[in-house]
Amino acid sequence: MGVWIGGASEVPLMPPNDLFVHRTLLTGAEAIVVTDTRRATREPGEPLHAGVWGGHSLWWRWEAPIDGDVRITTDGSEVDTLLAVYTGSELGSLKPVAANDDHGLGVSSRVRFSAVRGISYAIAVDSIGSDARSTEGPVVMRLEFIPEPIRRPVNDAFGGRSRLLGSPVGQRVETSNRNATREPGEPTHAQVVGDTSVWWEWTPEDAKPVMLSTEGSDFDTVLAVYTGEVLGSLTPVVANDDVDSSSGVLFSQAAFRPVAGRRYFIAVDGFDGAQGAVRLSMTPWTLHAEQVQRTAGEGFQFRVPGLVGTRQTLESSLDPRCCWVPVPQWENTGGTGTFVVPVTPGSTGRFYRIISTP
Repeated sequence: MGVWIGGASEVPLMPPNDLFVHRTLLTGAEAIVVTDTRRATREPGEPLHAGVWGGHSLWWRWEAPIDGDVRITTDGSEVDTLLAVYTGSELGSLKPVAANDDHGLGVSSRVRFSAVRGISYAIAVDSIGSDARSTEGPVVMRLEFIPEPIRRPVNDAFGGRSRLLGSPVGQRVETSNRNATREPGEPTHAQVVGDTSVWWEWTPEDAKPVMLSTEGSDFDTVLAVYTGEVLGSLTPVVANDDVDSSSGVLFSQAAFRPVAGRRYFIAVDGFDGAQGAVRLSMTPWTLHAEQVQRTAGEGFQFRVPGLVGTRQTLESSLDPRCCWVPVPQWENTGGTGTFVVPVTPGSTGRFYRIISTP
């Protein structure tokens, strides 16, 4: 903790680890530091941590006693933080290892990397200004180290992917992504940052559309499907983060029409590095409404899982035998669309149907 001068002004002195050469030593497999970036400065030649201009950096050093995984966070800090890890003994020639500005839905930072025994790592925590937040103030840094040997999923790596059967009927696998990793060159699945991915390979027997779902997994999943041969140059087919994040439905769901005999690669990742029990299912896709439920008042809502390359529209009628008209405010193009039907008390009942077109 920084040193404070007594009196009404309570002006903090420069933190003791403000300079790179004065970085504080951390030891052990776990460390929690509560400190303050007030009066901290930026040095000449100091890198931009996470590529963002800060100006109030503090420094630590930590050495891996054995090979293993390291996770560092600034969760609980009262300022918008920047976090970066380097190797090297000179400020002007540091080599970046990992860096992060904001993770998840907040403005705290998180990094994860594989540490090598005997290597000294320099850790920098900086702070920046943001809406309703000061540019400097209290920060919390937590370091957790998991030593090797670490038990990882058998399909952690793209090259070690598991294989699914050719028919989607009854396909369901239950596994875990605990301690899974992100590989160099791995795509960002569904454009969401995660680093606990596991992989499958599937070669369909026919071209009938299929639905993939992670419903039943116990964490916030990310789902993506690719074609290609090399991890660094895969071609995305379909991807999904949350079915309906606004309603708290955080499992992933995606449908597509495959090409018979073509190899597809399926990745399930954890949002912001989440991990736990994974449930992946594959079923034939059919046009349908699901999760039909009442809403507040007299209305109801339902979801329609879409198919990539198609467009789903909604029509309504007072008589199911004729006179269907489009509902203009609803259209779904390939994802999972949620439609809310407001119903005025005393109004005449209506019928709804979904139309899918290429």
